[in-house]
Amino acid sequence: MASLDLAAPSVIEHTKEPMIAVPQKYIRPYQEPPAFSDGNPFSSTVPTIDMKQLVLEEDIDLELEKLHSTCKEWGLFQLVNHGVSSSLLEKLKHEIEEFFKLPLEEKMKYKKRPGDIDGYGKKSSIRRSKN
Repeated sequence: MASLDLAAPSVIEHTKEPMIAVPQKYIRPYQEPPAFSDGNPFSSTVPTIDMKQLVLEEDIDLELEKLHSTCKEWGLFQLVNHGVSSSLLEKLKHEIEEFFKLPLEEKMKYKKRPGDIDGYGKKSSIRRSKN
């Protein structure tokens, strides 16, 4: 029977030091790597989406295409020119850090439920070991 290995580093541990590479536990070697539109499968720069370009009529089509391909190929991006103050972003970061310091029992009150697309914990981030 499989049991959960909760000894894996927590998300908060990953935020304490600047990250240079993706942690090995998040790499899925059995999947085909994506075909990047820039032709470089080893590109390490996270794509940037400019919110101002998404609201300007003259550049919207180009930026929407960039957003679409970035979501398909990367699954994440850095959003710039979004208008959110740096103080609010710092407050958000602090609240996230405080959440991950909570005891597991408290965090599990916000767990991902079957059929939900969000919530605490992800099936892919829980390692299983055989006992």
